[in-house]
Amino acid sequence: MKIIQFTDPHIGGIDQDTHGIDTRGNFISTLDAIRSEGADVVVLTGDLCFKEPRRDAYIWIKEKLDEYGIDALITPGNHDDTLMMCEVMHLNPSGDELYFRKQWGDTQVLFLDSSKAIMSEAQWKWFDKSLDGDGRVIVFTHYPPIKCFVPYMDGKHSFNQREEFLKLISS
Repeated sequence: MKIIQFTDPHIGGIDQDTHGIDTRGNFISTLDAIRSEGADVVVLTGDLCFKEPRRDAYIWIKEKLDEYGIDALITPGNHDDTLMMCEVMHLNPSGDELYFRKQWGDTQVLFLDSSKAIMSEAQWKWFDKSLDGDGRVIVFTHYPPIKCFVPYMDGKHSFNQREEFLKLISS
């Protein structure tokens, strides 16, 4: 199975300056590359929007994914609005978070919502229960759940429950 993880496209609104970067053109180039690679699964792990959530950006992303025939599995990032994103993308949140599981053969795949740099108690309980089985587990999330040793990321964009995460997966 070929899995392509695509993160942080930071698509701006149609009228929004994205510091001179053609984020929409980059997104289309990435979709072209995904298509040429023949991925079985595409996982889009957040920061779909540039600085703040914008409905027009989500609509454009959804249109392009549909146009390319890509049924991406999506988790939100810190520049996303989970509920707005879910509404436009036709996803089913759990309360105000989007977390879910898939089974790929003998591998359980968990998609976490770390968009607020923390997970709710409900999501922690779900995550804990999801790890109770045997077999392989893959976890997708926007924020790295462990220290990256990149000062900018670790200082400004870190997951705030690292110790809890490591304790849970270690058990």
